[in-house]
Amino acid sequence: MNKKVVLGLMVGAMLAGAGYAEVPAVKTYPCHRIAGPITIDGKLDEAAWQGLLEATGFFVLRTDSYPKARQTSFRMGWDDQAVYVGIQCQEPDTEKLLALPQEKRGGWGGEIMELFFMPALPDYRQFAVDVNGKVEFASTFVRTMTARKEVPRDGIQAAASIGAGVWTLEIRFPFSCFDKPPQAGALWRFNIDRESALAGKAGEPGLTTWSYSETSFHDYYIYAGLQFLGSTLNAADAAQAAKKMNAVYVAEQPRLEAADQRVAEMERRIAKATPVAWTENTIADARYFALPGILECYSSKPVTCNAARIVWNGHSYGSQPKPADDFGLEYWDGRAWQLIFHEVANKNLTSFVTFPSLTTTRVRLTVFRDNHSEYMNVAAKLFDLAGE
Repeated sequence: MNKKVVLGLMVGAMLAGAGYAEVPAVKTYPCHRIAGPITIDGKLDEAAWQGLLEATGFFVLRTDSYPKARQTSFRMGWDDQAVYVGIQCQEPDTEKLLALPQEKRGGWGGEIMELFFMPALPDYRQFAVDVNGKVEFASTFVRTMTARKEVPRDGIQAAASIGAGVWTLEIRFPFSCFDKPPQAGALWRFNIDRESALAGKAGEPGLTTWSYSETSFHDYYIYAGLQFLGSTLNAADAAQAAKKMNAVYVAEQPRLEAADQRVAEMERRIAKATPVAWTENTIADARYFALPGILECYSSKPVTCNAARIVWNGHSYGSQPKPADDFGLEYWDGRAWQLIFHEVANKNLTSFVTFPSLTTTRVRLTVFRDNHSEYMNVAAKLFDLAGE
């Protein structure tokens, strides 16, 4: 976990009644004034949008990894009456999205964006707008998720459009949603989150967030800063500023692409390999409830293996997958357990490991640490690659 986030959470817990100004934001979005009119039609084709920074690099919720197929980007700007948000959601299966009836396409459990604004502690506002441009939720929370009141939705304008490989959302929030407009220089807190139903159906993480959180979308102490600036930008300056803002995410892409290629190669090799058959307790959909979590399998006769695939599937209540941080695989040599490999600071939902061939009747997977405070399901299989 990012050290700045840890610090923010620790200080935030101590200053719950003191106001959040002393808790630094992990990152801040510069919200410039719009340079021209914007029509809320879901198209983001006005010149005014080009003068606003396009931010991207949404994290998979509760991890510091990025989604592979469904990244999101947004722009924000303001004038004297409202704040404007334009969002673009990468969606490789837009034809499946279009094929759904509208009531199943959007709404809770569908394709939906959640936006959180916190002008000052202890109140923060949550808005949810779906792929149909419908405002599903608008409420004020007072420090907790249970103490809330509705925010009038009448003045909120939203529209969406679905194109090839992307769906777009455009929203105008009048400042009546926030009691009063900000002054130039004001610093709010905010976060933007995405819930993708199609990602879940494809077996991929469906909950992503711009400001990293290891708990939930309501973790308001980690919300990013939203700086209202009185200046406007031209398109070139906005693009240059956005390049700096997204530099960390962009720099990660070559490494992620290389990792994907390695996974694809291992999948190819394993598809031709022989999976090891165990007499009982195959490590598949097993659950651990306390740490260290030890999952063991046995065979009535010796088996030979030299590769393993380990997949973290999420906990039994159906939440999105989350990997264990620290785990290892061991085999029994007839007298003692011997380490095959030990993975520390793991961030991968799927791990492939090759090792010198060994013959054994017992193998166990041990989870030493995870950072999710809940038990999870894991599926592990061993293979013999000798005959590939």
